[in-house]
Amino acid sequence: MNNKFYVVATPIGNLDDISLRALDVLKNVDFIFCENPLYSQKLLNYFKIEKKPLYSLHKYKEIKIKEFVEEKLKKGNCALITDSGTPTISDPGQFIINYLKLKEVDVIPIPGPNAIITALSGSGIIFNSFVFIGFLDRRRAKIIGKIEDLKYLVDVIIFYESPKRIINTLKIILEFYQKDLEIIIARELTKKFEEIKKLTINTFLKRENLKGEFVVLLPTKNFLNLEIELDKIKKNLDFLRNLDLKDQEILMIYNLFDNKVKKNQLYNLLKEKKEIK
Repeated sequence: MNNKFYVVATPIGNLDDISLRALDVLKNVDFIFCENPLYSQKLLNYFKIEKKPLYSLHKYKEIKIKEFVEEKLKKGNCALITDSGTPTISDPGQFIINYLKLKEVDVIPIPGPNAIITALSGSGIIFNSFVFIGFLDRRRAKIIGKIEDLKYLVDVIIFYESPKRIINTLKIILEFYQKDLEIIIARELTKKFEEIKKLTINTFLKRENLKGEFVVLLPTKNFLNLEIELDKIKKNLDFLRNLDLKDQEILMIYNLFDNKVKKNQLYNLLKEKKEIK
């Protein structure tokens, strides 16, 4: 089978963000798979792309229609788009692409807009590493367990949340850590009322306008129990640095006496010191 399956990123708000390559692909493929055909037809109409077959590929239908997708590929090139952003990123496409890869179909990603990277790039957070965890589970134990597993391994934890669930999710985090953490909230990205704002959880809980899907960024340094603890760690690292030790030696020695803080977190603090100097 020589026909190709294109995975095409589409705008997350501002339609001018679509790439020339994405437009070229959508104009020239024979079939398009999408979340919502009515929504996707409006997108095609906006860019004056001639009408062509649109097939619903909802995430709950992926496994059931994989053979149907394969049949369409025998007849022509296909594209996958979602209602906004990059397919497979908390959107449909993963199972279909996995299936097509096993069938040795050429799957070609067409990069473009993504809410995670958009929010992170405009957040003002200093970071070397981050993890995206999609939509959090509704259960308290699962929410806290996920954060606890990651908070010392990366600089930023990022997740999506809906307007209906965001208050409950942030209340769970606030109640568990008993600390009014600073977070970054991003919403309406690339649209007229775009917002990427740093604020405390308590400040956010007082807000009334909760429209639109949220991207929440948790800078993990805020999970240290007290600022005093952070100062203590930095002083200990300074002491070891004054002994003219290499970074790896400092990390090894520090962890012998205090293994509560992960090596990744310590390494970031060491790097921060170097950059300040």
